[in-house]
Amino acid sequence: MVLDFRVLGPAEVTADGHPVPLGGSRPLIVLAGLLLRANRVVPVDELGRWLWNDDRRRSKGALQTYVLRLRRALGDQVAIRTESGGYLIELDDDRLDLSRFRALATRGKAAMDRGESRRAAAHFAEALGQWRGAALLNVESDALHRDEVGQLAEERLRVREQWADALLDVGEYGTVVPELVRLTRENPLRERLHEQLMVALYRSGRQAEALDVHRRISDVLAEELGLDPGPSLQRTRQAILTGSESGHAVPRYRLGVEPQVPHQLPADPRAFSGRESDLKALHALLPEAIDADTSTPIASVEGMGGIGKTTLAVHFAHEIADRFPGG
Repeated sequence: MVLDFRVLGPAEVTADGHPVPLGGSRPLIVLAGLLLRANRVVPVDELGRWLWNDDRRRSKGALQTYVLRLRRALGDQVAIRTESGGYLIELDDDRLDLSRFRALATRGKAAMDRGESRRAAAHFAEALGQWRGAALLNVESDALHRDEVGQLAEERLRVREQWADALLDVGEYGTVVPELVRLTRENPLRERLHEQLMVALYRSGRQAEALDVHRRISDVLAEELGLDPGPSLQRTRQAILTGSESGHAVPRYRLGVEPQVPHQLPADPRAFSGRESDLKALHALLPEAIDADTSTPIASVEGMGGIGKTTLAVHFAHEIADRFPGG
């Protein structure tokens, strides 16, 4: 019989896939608290606060009874030890969904740091697969929910953001956009999710929708908090306004980090054609190599209004942008 412990969703113990009866809602509160601190001592006072909101009703004797019921339910596979001032459950990491989630998330982060975005996405997806709903969904303890559930939800959301980063890196926009749409609806004030959705939409060729995302969160931030969008969100909007249609000009910086190279060209006209001789003349002005000791020539494009001077200049600038890595 193999026991598996779960807190990411309804708290439960299963044996070979079948639920293990724990003897009531109070023992479940104790077990959930111990699992959240697996392999660490949980003080009696903390367990008591999770069990009873009214201090006068706390009873060490009742707590001992609940621990005894848990020991009987779990048998000799798992030890709940009595320590000085509290209790500790001994558990291998692979037997608890929370430990598996954190280990997989750590692997995903390490893969991202190595530049292995597709592998990172797989680790993050497996980590998120440990969740079956809101944490401790069936645990009847307001105090435990106040202390722990919000933090766990934040951990989950951070991994979702990292998963989205990984998929953006490998161009899986069709996969990530629907999830980001849902997450931004659930988290209307979360700027990073909105930023990721803007980038994903833009790189999918949906520039207007990307800018609409910025307008929506700007309105919500102003109405709910009296705030403007943060610098990172503003930079992403500016990159979308001025980037190329292909999406390569949108900075692929880690969201929330200051981009190192400015790129402020207007979008390259999508239907540009002709002007081959003019483009050839402009290209001829550039030296073979550009470095700190090279003088860069300046070209003046002249002509009557409406003949496409700006269009030509912008298109040429996009053609040679990679020769100016400083921006």
